[in-house]
Amino acid sequence: MLEKIQEAREFARQLHRNQTHNGKPYVQHLDEVSETLTFFGYHPDITQGKINKDTCEVLQISAYLHDVLEDTPIDRYTIRKVFGDAVEKLVYAVSDGNGSNRKEKKEITYERIKETGLLAIILKLADRISNVKFSDSRSVFQMYWREQEAFKRALHIPGECEEMWRHLETLFSSRRRYFYPNEQGDLR
Repeated sequence: MLEKIQEAREFARQLHRNQTHNGKPYVQHLDEVSETLTFFGYHPDITQGKINKDTCEVLQISAYLHDVLEDTPIDRYTIRKVFGDAVEKLVYAVSDGNGSNRKEKKEITYERIKETGLLAIILKLADRISNVKFSDSRSVFQMYWREQEAFKRALHIPGECEEMWRHLETLFSSRRRYFYPNEQGDLR
């Protein structure tokens, strides 16, 4: 089971090999998303009864592949062929949709995530947690801060992933104090 996760990591590492994320090798971001899922119990070795091992494996594989459609020349067919329908479905769901600006792209993507279901929400939430946690500039942090209300309104399901949502809010609070130590009001 873990071999397929390692295969996905290596596959993504090769595809992103010339790219960086927050100034670091791209694979570090992918590892962070995988580690976030693991921290919240979404790993085949520690499912904690949340979801079954096979589903956790699909989530972990998708964590490594979640940006390949947006940032590399790979297509959905290749993902499906190499990693299966379930992985392709999740990776496609969290990949930015077509739109004329970031807001439109996110609206399309959030709708697709909702249609795909809870696993896509979990994956996108892990990605967002990683992005906020490792924001390396005020402008990047502020972009996510401004999007947070729409992100939560679109994807929050009461009673689901509440620990992850609380963690994200805590990250926003701590990162906000880091980037804006003397600011009090809403930065949106």
